Amino acid sequence: MCCSCGNQNHKSYFLCFCGVSECAPNHSFGPVVRPNHIIHYILHGKGFFEVAEKRYELGAGQGFLIEPEAVTYYQADSRDPWSYLWIGFAGDRAADYMRDLGLGDGQLSFSCKQGEKLQEIVAAMLEINKSSLAGSYRLQSLLYHFFAVLAEEIGQTPVPGKVQENLLCRAGRAFYPQQLYP
Repeated sequence: MCCSCGNQNHKSYFLCFCGVSECAPNHSFGPVVRPNHIIHYILHGKGFFEVAEKRYELGAGQGFLIEPEAVTYYQADSRDPWSYLWIGFAGDRAADYMRDLGLGDGQLSFSCKQGEKLQEIVAAMLEINKSSLAGSYRLQSLLYHFFAVLAEEIGQTPVPGKVQENLLCRAGRAFYPQQLYP
C-alpha cells in the first residue's frame, strides 16, 4: 500500500510518497538511484541495505536513510523477510532536517522503539485526500509529526545555533531591556 503526493507547495520540505510493505523472502530493490530522501523503518523481520560498498544488516526497530543520487540496494532476509514502512521527502531544507536528526553524511542507519507511532502516522498519511488544500496541510503536519517521533529517540544532539541564539537574546535584553525583547 502506498501513496504518491508530489505536492511541492511547501518548497523547503514536503512529502513525495509513503507506504507500507510486507516483503517476500529475498525480495530486493535496486540497484537504483533516487532523486529524493527516503526513510525505511523496519516493522518486523530483517534484511540488508547497501550503499557505497557498505552493507547494513538491519532488523525490526531499525531504519535506514536513502540519500538523493546515491546508488542503493536492499533485500529482505530469506528466512525472516522484513516488513517496513517508507516515507520519501524532498525540499530545500530536507538535508538540514536529516542532519538535525544525526542522519546523512555517512550515518545512514538508526534505531527507534516507537514503530507503532510511525506506523500510525504513515497509515494516517495514506488515508488523506491528497488533492485538497486541507489534505496538503494535513500531510505536511504528519510529515513533521513523523520527524518529531524520530527526534525523540535519535535526534539527541542539540540543534546547531540554539545556544548562540539564546546568548544573543540575553545580550540583547541586557542592552535593550523592554524595548526589543518584551
